[in-house]
Amino acid sequence: MLEKIVTWLVFHWPAVIKEKEVGKQVKALLVMDGIHHADYIVGKLKLYLGNRYRFIKNDLGCLSDQVRLKNTYDCIISTVALSQSSGIPVFGISVMPRTREIHNLIRFHQQNVNDFSL
Repeated sequence: MLEKIVTWLVFHWPAVIKEKEVGKQVKALLVMDGIHHADYIVGKLKLYLGNRYRFIKNDLGCLSDQVRLKNTYDCIISTVALSQSSGIPVFGISVMPRTREIHNLIRFHQQNVNDFSL
């Protein structure tokens, strides 16, 4: 019996942890000035943030339609200035994300993880 439990833990524990992490992901709408640049930013952010965020890429033209769905996104991450207020937290980042910007995103995730688990 104990052997079965240990075997189950060894083989299934990583999947259980991964499932818990996905449930605590912050959904971030990315607003960039180009799709290739968005791919680069997503790669950099995933490198620094791991699985903390799920990124949804968007072009500037459709932003108003996306922002209407406030309950869909937890925050907006943008390299361009946004003129409209959406009621969603907005994080401006540089084209080469800086340490301070990464720390702000990590802090936002930590603050919201508690909200997700309630």
